[in-house]
Amino acid sequence: MTGVQTCALPICARHAGAECLGAHLEGPWINPAAAGAQPGESIRPYFPESDDQILDFGRDVVKMVTFAPEVEGGLGLLEALRSRGIVASLGHSLAGQGILDACVKNEMTHITHLDRKSTRLNSSHVVISYAVFCLKKKKQKQKKEIS
Repeated sequence: MTGVQTCALPICARHAGAECLGAHLEGPWINPAAAGAQPGESIRPYFPESDDQILDFGRDVVKMVTFAPEVEGGLGLLEALRSRGIVASLGHSLAGQGILDACVKNEMTHITHLDRKSTRLNSSHVVISYAVFCLKKKKQKQKKEIS
């Protein structure tokens, strides 16, 4: 049993009649400069050879992962999440325009946190928010065209 399963299953079992909808992992694949309350020693790059095992073992439990796509291996993580049907959510990120363009192209549609350490929005936040908004509008238009 993985750490994800060990943590999630007792929580789900405690609530008789309720159904556990799944876990939302926030990290460890985040930008250290935008970590907020996340412990720095836990932040690290995405390593497919070991982290894909975590995603596979947690397949029935993990429903969403918040990560910073600019971290080493971040775009690979985006693809790994999409291929498993796990929602990829941008957060704790200071991604630049090129990375954000790749996220939009790969249909990242959720934001959990931007820079939690910042007390005001910066230009990166505006670009990230706008990119996700544009992608959601594009998907809505596609759904209307199909109907």
